[in-house]
Amino acid sequence: MPQRSALTDRLVGYTTVSRLEFTYDSVSSVCNLSLQLENPINSKSLTLMMKEISHLKLQEFGGGLAQLLYLLVEDIREFQLDRVTYRVKDVEREMFECQCRDIIISESN
Repeated sequence: MPQRSALTDRLVGYTTVSRLEFTYDSVSSVCNLSLQLENPINSKSLTLMMKEISHLKLQEFGGGLAQLLYLLVEDIREFQLDRVTYRVKDVEREMFECQCRDIIISESN
């Protein structure tokens, strides 16, 4: 069974997506996804960088205010998938899901 990662706790309250950036490196054939998330209560923001993503799913995303109300980060190493460590998904509305090798969370200005 997947384990809830401590990274989930760092994302609590950051619900508004202010930037989504998808990059593809044609040399290494690697895709990365960066989300800038804002906390509407305290106006702080952070960047969630997911490296070497796969199985990206976006549904009903865009066209106005985009919110991911509860992002869950699961450690799925036990499944022994090639180059996959985490699954990140929006539990509330199921608008977003992907798997990735690494995650970096940093404070944004």
